[in-house]
Amino acid sequence: MIEQITNKIMLGGICKYANLYQAQEKEVQIRVTQNENDGLNYEICQDWQPKEKVTFKDILNKKIDILGYEQLATPFLIKSLDLYKKEYSLDKDKLSIFLFNRNDKVGIAVFEDKKNLKLITLSKHFEQIGL
Repeated sequence: MIEQITNKIMLGGICKYANLYQAQEKEVQIRVTQNENDGLNYEICQDWQPKEKVTFKDILNKKIDILGYEQLATPFLIKSLDLYKKEYSLDKDKLSIFLFNRNDKVGIAVFEDKKNLKLITLSKHFEQIGL
Protein backbone atom coordinates (compact mmCIF):
# COMPACT_ATOMS: atom_id res chain seq x y z
CA MET A 1 0.00 0.00 0.00
CA ILE A 2 2.82 2.44 0.85
CA GLU A 3 4.42 1.74 -2.52
CA GLN A 4 1.18 2.49 -4.38
CA ILE A 5 0.64 5.75 -2.48
CA THR A 6 4.27 6.80 -3.03
CA ASN A 7 3.99 6.03 -6.75
CA LYS A 8 0.79 8.04 -7.03
CA ILE A 9 2.14 11.08 -5.17
CA MET A 10 5.53 11.26 -6.87
CA LEU A 11 4.28 10.49 -10.38
CA GLY A 12 1.54 13.09 -9.85
CA GLY A 13 4.18 15.66 -8.88
CA ILE A 14 6.34 14.77 -11.89
CA CYS A 15 3.30 15.10 -14.17
CA LYS A 16 2.37 18.47 -12.65
CA TYR A 17 5.82 19.93 -13.21
CA ALA A 18 6.18 18.37 -16.66
CA ASN A 19 3.02 20.25 -17.62
CA LEU A 20 4.31 23.49 -16.06
CA TYR A 21 7.63 23.20 -17.91
CA GLN A 22 6.00 21.99 -21.12
CA ALA A 23 8.25 18.95 -20.94
CA GLN A 24 7.80 15.21 -21.18
CA GLU A 25 7.44 13.36 -17.89
CA LYS A 26 10.65 11.43 -18.56
CA GLU A 27 12.51 14.78 -18.51
CA VAL A 28 11.35 15.76 -14.99
CA GLN A 29 12.69 14.43 -11.69
CA ILE A 30 12.23 15.15 -7.98
CA ARG A 31 15.54 15.52 -6.15
CA VAL A 32 15.61 14.81 -2.42
CA THR A 33 18.47 15.83 -0.13
CA GLN A 34 18.95 16.19 3.60
CA ASN A 35 19.47 19.64 5.04
CA GLU A 36 21.75 20.61 7.93
CA ASN A 37 18.95 19.98 10.47
CA ASP A 38 18.35 16.47 9.07
CA GLY A 39 15.12 17.61 7.46
CA LEU A 40 14.47 17.19 3.76
CA ASN A 41 14.87 19.48 0.77
CA TYR A 42 12.95 18.91 -2.45
CA GLU A 43 13.87 20.26 -5.87
CA ILE A 44 12.19 19.77 -9.19
CA CYS A 45 14.71 19.01 -11.90
CA GLN A 46 14.52 18.95 -15.65
CA ASP A 47 17.00 16.70 -17.41
CA TRP A 48 18.60 16.05 -14.00
CA GLN A 49 19.35 19.77 -13.46
CA PRO A 50 17.67 21.65 -10.59
CA LYS A 51 14.96 24.08 -11.68
CA GLU A 52 13.24 25.10 -8.44
CA LYS A 53 12.96 24.28 -4.76
CA VAL A 54 9.55 23.02 -3.73
CA THR A 55 7.79 21.66 -0.67
CA PHE A 56 6.16 18.30 -0.23
CA LYS A 57 2.77 20.02 -0.47
CA ASP A 58 3.82 21.48 -3.84
CA ILE A 59 4.57 17.96 -5.06
CA LEU A 60 1.25 16.78 -3.64
CA ASN A 61 -0.42 19.72 -5.37
CA LYS A 62 -2.33 20.53 -2.16
CA LYS A 63 -2.32 23.52 0.17
CA ILE A 64 -3.05 21.29 3.16
CA ASP A 65 -1.88 17.70 3.62
CA ILE A 66 -5.06 16.49 5.32
CA LEU A 67 -4.11 12.80 5.11
CA GLY A 68 -0.62 13.37 6.53
CA TYR A 69 1.31 11.98 3.57
CA GLU A 70 4.33 14.13 4.36
CA GLN A 71 4.52 12.67 7.88
CA LEU A 72 4.48 9.19 6.33
CA ALA A 73 6.98 9.98 3.57
CA THR A 74 9.59 11.87 5.59
CA PRO A 75 10.84 8.94 7.74
CA PHE A 76 10.95 6.69 4.66
CA LEU A 77 12.99 9.22 2.69
CA ILE A 78 15.36 9.90 5.61
CA LYS A 79 15.82 6.13 6.06
CA SER A 80 16.57 5.85 2.34
CA LEU A 81 19.16 8.62 2.46
CA ASP A 82 20.74 7.09 5.58
CA LEU A 83 20.95 3.70 3.87
CA TYR A 84 22.82 5.13 0.90
CA LYS A 85 25.06 7.32 3.10
CA LYS A 86 26.21 4.14 4.83
CA GLU A 87 26.34 1.99 1.68
CA TYR A 88 28.59 4.47 -0.14
CA SER A 89 30.28 6.08 2.91
CA LEU A 90 29.09 9.56 1.95
CA ASP A 91 28.48 12.79 3.80
CA LYS A 92 24.88 13.96 3.60
CA ASP A 93 25.87 17.07 1.62
CA LYS A 94 27.28 14.86 -1.19
CA LEU A 95 24.25 12.54 -1.47
CA SER A 96 20.98 13.00 -3.27
CA ILE A 97 18.29 10.74 -4.59
CA PHE A 98 16.23 11.48 -7.65
CA LEU A 99 12.73 10.11 -8.09
CA PHE A 100 11.75 9.74 -11.72
CA ASN A 101 9.14 8.16 -13.97
CA ARG A 102 10.37 4.75 -15.04
CA ASN A 103 7.64 3.16 -17.20
CA ASP A 104 4.83 4.64 -15.07
CA LYS A 105 6.49 3.51 -11.84
CA VAL A 106 8.85 5.47 -9.61
CA GLY A 107 12.53 4.83 -10.17
CA ILE A 108 15.26 5.97 -7.81
CA ALA A 109 18.66 7.24 -8.89
CA VAL A 110 21.29 7.65 -6.18
CA PHE A 111 23.90 10.34 -6.80
CA GLU A 112 27.14 11.46 -5.20
CA ASP A 113 27.31 15.07 -6.36
CA LYS A 114 26.93 14.60 -10.14
CA LYS A 115 28.00 10.94 -10.25
CA ASN A 116 25.24 8.34 -10.61
CA LEU A 117 25.90 5.50 -8.17
CA LYS A 118 22.78 3.37 -8.49
CA LEU A 119 19.46 2.99 -10.29
CA ILE A 120 16.74 0.99 -8.58
CA THR A 121 12.99 0.63 -8.78
CA LEU A 122 10.89 1.85 -5.87
CA SER A 123 9.68 -1.72 -5.39
CA LYS A 124 13.24 -3.09 -5.05
CA HIS A 125 14.16 -0.16 -2.81
CA PHE A 126 11.26 -0.94 -0.47
CA GLU A 127 12.50 -4.53 -0.27
CA GLN A 128 15.96 -3.22 0.64
CA ILE A 129 14.71 -1.13 3.53
CA GLY A 130 12.28 -3.75 4.76
CA LEU A 131 8.91 -2.31 3.75
